[in-house]
Amino acid sequence: TDVPEGFQLIHVPSYTWAIFKCVGPAEESFKQMWHRIYSQWLPATEYEFLTDGYLERIPEGDSSASDYAGEICFPIKLKKDGKK
Repeated sequence: TDVPEGFQLIHVPSYTWAIFKCVGPAEESFKQMWHRIYSQWLPATEYEFLTDGYLERIPEGDSSASDYAGEICFPIKLKKDGKK
């Protein structure tokens, strides 16, 4: 398909993805979720980030609304030692 001017088509490999829903005003809800991912989720799980980047899904709408919902998505893999 045609790629609009100013955009670039990229290939995203097939991965296992961790997806976290962020609800509330976008700036604060995304900031709080990143903090929870690093301080709570990563230390408690047997997964680790892949270094291939991450995605933030920021839909159209009022990003300051209390019911605004977006997502943080990043590729993960099992830790080599399998330990939390």
